[in-house]
Amino acid sequence: MKCSGVTMTMLAVAVASILLLGGSAMATQPYYVDDLGTLGGAWTRPHGLNNAGQVVGEAIDASGNCKGFVWTRGVGMQSLGTLGGSESAAYGINDSGTIVGGAYTAAGLWHGFKYTGGTMSDLGTVMDNSYSNAYAINNAGQIAGVCDVSNINRQYSAIRWSSAGVISNLGSLGGILGWAYGINSAGNVAGSFTDTTNYTKGFVYTTSMADIGLLPGGSYCEAHAINDSGTAVGVADAASGYTHAFYRNTGSDLVDMGTLAGGSFSEARGINNSGLIVGRSEISDNNFRGFLYSGSSMLDLNSLTLVGSTATIYDAWAINDAGQIAVDFGPPGDTERAGLLTPATPGDANLDRAVTFKDYIVLEANFGKSNATWSMGDFNGDGTVTFKDYIALEANFGHSAPEPASISLLALAWLSRVLRRK
Repeated sequence: MKCSGVTMTMLAVAVASILLLGGSAMATQPYYVDDLGTLGGAWTRPHGLNNAGQVVGEAIDASGNCKGFVWTRGVGMQSLGTLGGSESAAYGINDSGTIVGGAYTAAGLWHGFKYTGGTMSDLGTVMDNSYSNAYAINNAGQIAGVCDVSNINRQYSAIRWSSAGVISNLGSLGGILGWAYGINSAGNVAGSFTDTTNYTKGFVYTTSMADIGLLPGGSYCEAHAINDSGTAVGVADAASGYTHAFYRNTGSDLVDMGTLAGGSFSEARGINNSGLIVGRSEISDNNFRGFLYSGSSMLDLNSLTLVGSTATIYDAWAINDAGQIAVDFGPPGDTERAGLLTPATPGDANLDRAVTFKDYIVLEANFGKSNATWSMGDFNGDGTVTFKDYIALEANFGHSAPEPASISLLALAWLSRVLRRK
């Protein structure tokens, strides 16, 4: 059977192509913004984010105490409770939803915890009546953190807990203090330690602890996170005397990421497996702004198209493999609010969080135009509305796998438009 010179086989091929092709990265990517709410107080701060888009952090509750929280879309912000004391904080979450952090016990001691299945468990300490904290957890259940390991001089050591809860002291490089902040899927750890002269340096631990070096002219460094490629990020002082965000690929020197325009200080907090880095940077008015760093470019998150909030982003704490970013709104202080940026769905031209026929109409009206923007239907950021953008729209139609009838209707609409131009 033929339809105006177009075979049904051609239609089937077009529809199959639409189904197989997903959305692409956009140079002009807009973001949806979610305010994560509160636990009854005015202050919230995010710390961690998993690939399901769940955010963990800390928030002031209605009684004025700080509690660790987890935020899940459709559920909202939930308190994790404590280990019997008054306060807690959550720092990391893996893709299974297991959360780690620290909390006061009934005895008034701060201990690292693991939270899973609605239950908070004490991770314990190296010594009795001492301190521990947990900062990150990988999908294998290994945890990076810190424990007090000596009653003399309050000696803290970088720690890795096994999935079974066994504590491994990662050692030191001459000093008496160490902290493990990040862990990747292989169990490699990033953190900081003090050397024999009490300067703080960054490390990466694979089979042993290794100093990752300094920026030229610097004497201080901390590594905050590490991805599955072994790239570590953090903060180090530069020859200028100011501290700058850095990244370090395995076996390489630290790379100074610079600052946003007009700023002197920056700090990298998180990195995903695509190498996208987030953090904060000072700007010309001495305030901070959250940034996204890709390649060699640092971008102020407030310069993006943000849908759902006009609040200023002062910090960015974590980024997942879907490109979602856990951020901090409001100037640092009593009114900070946790938020989540989610890359807009390719195809959502009018940015109403749904890909519908309204978006197809926008794309149709602007097909073939150059100097195009997202709102005109240019979803891949190449400056022109083309069939590639139509494919992105179709792949995400309805924000989920489209019904066969929807596929056919859109495909027929597209083919009708092609035929009209012949």
